[in-house]
Amino acid sequence: MNANLHLSIPAVDATLLCFGPFMLDVRQRRLERDGLVVDVRPKQFDALQLLIAHAGDLVTREQFYAALWPNTVVSETSLSKYIWQLRHILSDDNGDYIKTVPKLGYRFVAPVERIAPVELVETTIDNAASRDVSTENQAPPVPYGLHRANASPWIIAAVATVVLALIAWQVWPARETIPQTAKRSDATLPITTHRRAIAIMQAQLDADMPQWLHSAVAQLLAQDLAISEQLRVAYPNALMLRYPDLTAQAQAVEPTAARFTDWASINDDIVLLPILTHSSDDTSANAVKLQVRLLDSHSGALLKEIESSGDLQQLDRLIDSSGGRVRSALGVTPMSESIARVRAASMPADSASAQLYAEAIDLQRQGMSDQSREKLRALTERYPDFVPGWLMRATAEADAGLNQQAATTAQAGLAHAVTATRELRLSLEAISYSAGGAWSQAIDSYQALSRFFPDQPEYALRLMTAQVYAGRKDDAEQTLRTLREPPGMADDVPILQGEYTLAQRLTDDARARDVAARLIERATMIHLPHLHARARALRGMALTGLRDNDAALADLTQAEREFAPLGDTEWSAKVQLLLGNWAMRGGDLVDAEQRYHRAVDGFRAVAARWNENVALDNLMAIAVARGDAAAARPYVDEVLQSARALGDGVGESRALVYLAWVELDTGHTDTALAAYRQAAALNEHAQQNEQLVASLSYLAELLDDTGQNDEARKVAQHAQIVSESVPSTSYKSVVLISVVLISVAQGERARKNPAAARVALDAARAQAEQGQESDRIARIDLGIAELELDTHQPQAAIERIARAEPILIKSESTRDLANAEAIRVRAFCDLGQLDHAKTALAASLDYAAKTTGYLDRLPVRIAEIRVAAQIGEQGKVNKLQMPLRAELKQRKFVGALAELDTALATKTPPRP
Repeated sequence: MNANLHLSIPAVDATLLCFGPFMLDVRQRRLERDGLVVDVRPKQFDALQLLIAHAGDLVTREQFYAALWPNTVVSETSLSKYIWQLRHILSDDNGDYIKTVPKLGYRFVAPVERIAPVELVETTIDNAASRDVSTENQAPPVPYGLHRANASPWIIAAVATVVLALIAWQVWPARETIPQTAKRSDATLPITTHRRAIAIMQAQLDADMPQWLHSAVAQLLAQDLAISEQLRVAYPNALMLRYPDLTAQAQAVEPTAARFTDWASINDDIVLLPILTHSSDDTSANAVKLQVRLLDSHSGALLKEIESSGDLQQLDRLIDSSGGRVRSALGVTPMSESIARVRAASMPADSASAQLYAEAIDLQRQGMSDQSREKLRALTERYPDFVPGWLMRATAEADAGLNQQAATTAQAGLAHAVTATRELRLSLEAISYSAGGAWSQAIDSYQALSRFFPDQPEYALRLMTAQVYAGRKDDAEQTLRTLREPPGMADDVPILQGEYTLAQRLTDDARARDVAARLIERATMIHLPHLHARARALRGMALTGLRDNDAALADLTQAEREFAPLGDTEWSAKVQLLLGNWAMRGGDLVDAEQRYHRAVDGFRAVAARWNENVALDNLMAIAVARGDAAAARPYVDEVLQSARALGDGVGESRALVYLAWVELDTGHTDTALAAYRQAAALNEHAQQNEQLVASLSYLAELLDDTGQNDEARKVAQHAQIVSESVPSTSYKSVVLISVVLISVAQGERARKNPAAARVALDAARAQAEQGQESDRIARIDLGIAELELDTHQPQAAIERIARAEPILIKSESTRDLANAEAIRVRAFCDLGQLDHAKTALAASLDYAAKTTGYLDRLPVRIAEIRVAAQIGEQGKVNKLQMPLRAELKQRKFVGALAELDTALATKTPPRP
């Protein structure tokens, strides 16, 4: 071979190269399979890229040597090793991808799809961050368990805090922030040396004019003026939210009498007040006059009054004329031909498109996001060249959790944005990245937007959100501090909502509660009923996390009442979901189930797939809590399919945990183990430590019960290490640390080490006490009672069950009660009190009859065999234990088999 032959890996036109289930990201040097990153070393990646770059053609050995080892002499063995490794990575046992051309080289034979960089986010959805609009504060799924302390709905009941990320950034739909750039000008009115800043008010109208014109005139004027790079524009919706008292003052008083003593706080030079009236000079019904008053923000003095006349059916022309006169009055350089082309892509083409756009903006401002999305969908379909419509639609879809739709919409918008402003293009790219969970790229985009357009705090807010989801929480806090620094911004509505999102991501429920309270006050002051109802729901969520149950229920119920007359399908569904969580946490599965069904219907009505999946997830949890594998299976399949379609790795992992339970209940132990392992792998890849702890813990338990003790110990130790990263003050930590400690305890019990098991269970109980989780404490006590029986303390076990039983009765958990009575049966048998054992067995059988789960009935079946053996009914013993033994062997339940043997071997001690 010629070590001096230089042949580099050729550049490819596309950033992404797709073949089979794989995607090769050339720019990021990353290989993914079905959305999951595959571990590929640098030389392996170079070899694969070289093959794909020449797909269909022979790549000779000399070409490989020149590209991979340009200045090094290597043996043929090295190349053969890398090709073998690539085949292993691609699972290419049949030569579907790489064919050997004997004595010459290799050929890549699979079809390759080349995707241009603009399609990056539409194609690549990063599972690591995609869910957090649906599972934040969602407790781990129901664990695997036979008849132990955690084989119960105490984990499922923790779903009560589920929907944090439902509302994470969608708590307030982003207002449109259309073109503006950062170029200075000396043209002013009066003469000054800084870039002129203009605050635009909502328009005043004649009483009989359509209400959508309030938003349309002001918003379109703002967009028209912002196209000029010599002006800095504050949009009307943002001003209405931030300065409602000043807005009302500007619209109510005569300009010559106005004295805006507080307006200086907004840092704008000029207040622009548009007034639209019927024209007295023209008898036509559509003839209108647009008067624009320019007021000095410091003195309230009238600087200029500009009038334009036109036809209401040609609103776009009226805005064009009025905007041109305002620019001329401000000394702004007339539009060049190139700027005129930019304007064409940034403004509605006619009055009909302007009306759709304005109505969507107004619906967004009112919080009616589902209706707004319908308007925007119609707008982009009818007027595809109007780029702001695409941006607003993509933003609204992303804020509703419709990430795939948002990414597709943003890409469609970019295809029409060739002549649009830099701000529009950057905004569409940023939405694409964030919708796809590509948080690093989203951060870069939003940082650029914040740097180019520092007057638009919405970009900084979305930057903060991207930083939160990327795990850069210190950066997010700094961004928030910067946003709050200007006067008047501490109680700015979008900033408050951004702070709420940050508090929830930091699991700081006290901070979230306080921020929500400030939002309620702000909504009351500015008379926004949708915002008030949302803020109520947000505070209810925070109070739930703080365990202030009465106050939480009061807020959620009030939010439900407030949403009823507002016609907001999506948010009404969210409140039903929150109330369903509250009911589930309180043990009222019937009420929870009804509310979740209402939530599913609401989310389906507005195509909110992420949130619909959360509600379905909880319906699945209820079926599992009832021990009804047949009822759970359709939900499991639906959630699993939907999560995969959405690219939702975390949702998929939860569904896999439930799938494992269903498979166990129906006797497929190996499938259950595979599902737990796959769930753990997904969580580890997505760095979802809370879910990872849960899935590892359930896997450790099942490994113990199937006799794989060494692997179980390693898995449990891994879960313990990961659990240390969960914030100790969060509600989730109470659940998760309990989960991992119980799995450790089960492992120690399986290894006949009751002392170590007791230490773990005592620690789990202390954790549950910290969270004031009485149901969880009671169920952990059942596990401790079993340990007390293992250490020959039957009386202590009976007393412990007596303390736990009232709590279990209150929660109406039939399977836990059946398990409690089965433990009591064993204790009475150990004491030789067979009459009491029979009474406990009758109660256990009665409770077991109310549940259909195989795993839930298993401890009762063993208790029945124990009693029959104690009283010498050998025929009944054989009839009961022989089929059970065969089942347990088939399921590989080594631990349960050992317990069955113990039940058969135990002799009745003499009565004391």
